Amino acid sequence: MLESNILMPFPFEEYLIKTVFEIVNQSSFLRLITVFLGSILPWAIIIWFIIAVLSVSSFKLKFYYFALAIISIVISRGLITGIIHNFFYFPKPLEALGVSPIISYTLTSGLLSGYMVILAPIIFIFISIHKKLGAIAALFTVFIGVAQIAAGAYWISAILIGLLVGSLSFFFVKMILPSVASLNFILPINTDDKKDLI
Repeated sequence: MLESNILMPFPFEEYLIKTVFEIVNQSSFLRLITVFLGSILPWAIIIWFIIAVLSVSSFKLKFYYFALAIISIVISRGLITGIIHNFFYFPKPLEALGVSPIISYTLTSGLLSGYMVILAPIIFIFISIHKKLGAIAALFTVFIGVAQIAAGAYWISAILIGLLVGSLSFFFVKMILPSVASLNFILPINTDDKKDLI
């Protein structure tokens, strides 16, 4: 990795995360809550999302929602995240501050949070299926981001960049996918189903 490609967080992030991390690390209860929110809750939301899509009555809409989610995640998590990790290195808090994170981690670039990249498109689709439950899932996603910061796993900017990348990927796929569906390509979608598309 070239020296010029190594990025560093904003100064205020180091102070804030170190302060919050020290507070959380002093309480076993806070550590337990942080682990749950940062490691377990993301998978709970993903499972909840799958159940929500499966609950949609139209098989064609199920196909559409799953296609929208999978393609968005492949672009954001598989393509864009991979490119960023290959060209830029952003030390995670545990490296920059010399601390051990409360939740498990992978020693890759900390420029964006993988969970946020995946959850962003899922939340947008979730809201379109059920606004109230989707709003609750969005709130939980905020809790996950806060927990990842408090655990020393990611910087604040990494959480925000992850949400941005995931959101942009979703809107890009959303923009092109309905036009493909309208051509009755692969799976025909009738008029009643089209009105429910995002």
